[in-house]
Amino acid sequence: MGAKWGLALLDPAAQPVVDSLIAGSLVSSDLGGRPFSYSDQNTMKVLVLMTDGQNTRTYSTKTPYRTGESGLISTSSATNLSTSYLYYYDPSRSSPYYKFSDGKWYAANKVSGTKYPITYETLWGDKKYTLQYALNTYLGKPRNNASSLYTEMAEQAEFSDKDTNLQTVCTAAKHRDRNVLIFTIAVDAPAEGKTVLRNCATAPAYAWSVTAAELDTAFAGIASAINSLRLTN
Repeated sequence: MGAKWGLALLDPAAQPVVDSLIAGSLVSSDLGGRPFSYSDQNTMKVLVLMTDGQNTRTYSTKTPYRTGESGLISTSSATNLSTSYLYYYDPSRSSPYYKFSDGKWYAANKVSGTKYPITYETLWGDKKYTLQYALNTYLGKPRNNASSLYTEMAEQAEFSDKDTNLQTVCTAAKHRDRNVLIFTIAVDAPAEGKTVLRNCATAPAYAWSVTAAELDTAFAGIASAINSLRLTN
């Protein structure tokens, strides 16, 4: 994730984001027009990636379930999840509205009031629910299928997946069309962490493996290398 966001913030496609930050007085106006084009002859793009560990297993929600309507309907508002007003809509059923307050299914003409769709953005963003909580409390209730829904909606990334994804990002960054210089620092990291960072770096000399006490030395060395490259390019 660090490499992904680092590259994203070096990409000229992020200019509208920077412009918005400037407009909101969140960053200096000196950053106007940045990130510069990859082809700008006066620009050197550098990514420094540091870890004290290694890639590990993580969980997230699959892309189709991150945005859009969740199937939950409220007759109060688009953000009110009180069971007094809450329904689940399943168009495949003859009586498609599951009422949370009594656990029964109803035909459309039995549901009075305005029907406000609850989006996934509301569940994950506004309410900050975890997938497990949303399934056990809401989405898995109508059909008693929280476990199977979890399998359908959850995405699990393993150690090797993360290592592969990191290498993909690093390869993209180092491509001649971008030519991003990548320095890496492994701080008291295990062997696995050192290896993936060394493979990510632009060259072996760009990969540092240090103790916490040597961290200042690593950053000073990277700064010196960048300055030297600026003078010779």
